[in-house]
Amino acid sequence: MASYVLCLGSNVGGRLRNMLAAARIIGESFKVKGVSYVYLTEPLGPPQPWFLNACVEVESELDPFQMLEFSKRLEKAVGRIHRFNKGPREIDVDIIWSSSGEVKTDVLVVPHPFWSRRRFVVRCLIDLGFERLDGVELRTLERKLSSQALVRSFCASYMLRDTLLKP
Repeated sequence: MASYVLCLGSNVGGRLRNMLAAARIIGESFKVKGVSYVYLTEPLGPPQPWFLNACVEVESELDPFQMLEFSKRLEKAVGRIHRFNKGPREIDVDIIWSSSGEVKTDVLVVPHPFWSRRRFVVRCLIDLGFERLDGVELRTLERKLSSQALVRSFCASYMLRDTLLKP
């Protein structure tokens, strides 16, 4: 059994609707261990609408490559259209971390190669109770990334948590 942190992001169409649709599928597929708040974040690429982002920690018997396959099927089920690299996304599901250890191949790198460059990922990991990742103290790193805009969305956060954390 492995734990995974999956990052969800959406900046096209009904962003919250897309996130909730992904959350429903995740909640039906895995044991959910934790859910971060939802954040409105500025894109770090070409000009495009701002993202809603959140992270979910799940427990699964899938290996990292099977989790990647699950993530791609989930994106397709929610309606992702691949436009161009770093372009707008109906839904994006990235594997940020796995308790099963490091993976470095042409198709998958875990921990995610850019996790430490994205303030929202660092903030979401803190929300999930992580203090360190890859030997990095997360609160210190978040302060270094403070120039990246980040707005917590309480309403969206509660809706996502209600979808994933069933009584």
